[in-house]
This record gives sequence, structure tokens and C-alpha cells, in this order.
Amino acid sequence: MDISDYYIELKTGSSKIITIDKLPSGYSESDIKWVSSNESVASVNNGTVTAVGSGNCSIKAVTSDGKNSIECTISVTE
Repeated sequence: MDISDYYIELKTGSSKIITIDKLPSGYSESDIKWVSSNESVASVNNGTVTAVGSGNCSIKAVTSDGKNSIECTISVTE
């Protein structure tokens, strides 16, 4: 599994799309769940990361069965 970005810096209110560059064999885009470690810093919806408030967090892409995951570190400034 591979993603387009492993580290992103954003300003509050801005957005960036993270894409899956390589899916594990047997999985499709619909098998991926996106999760933020801290929704007050950055939220994520289908790979679109939106900066909410200052701080750091990670955005993780996880296969629906939880067997594969990869993450991107997000740094948000005002």
C-alpha cells in the first residue's frame, strides 16, 4: 500500500487530497477507510484532508478488514 503524501503542512481552513497510489492485491478504493487521529486538527473524507485547527495529527488509510494501513502526518498552522 502506498500513498501520494507522507507529510503535509496546511493552513487552517485549507484542504489537500491524499491519494492511494498502490492498493494491496484484492482491494479496491471502496475498501479503504480514512481516519484522523485528531479531528480538531484535521478531518478527512475519502482522502480529502481539511485543516481545522493548529497542531499535528496523522491521517490513516486502513483497509476494511484492518489488515493493511498507511499514514500521513499532518501539520496545521494558523
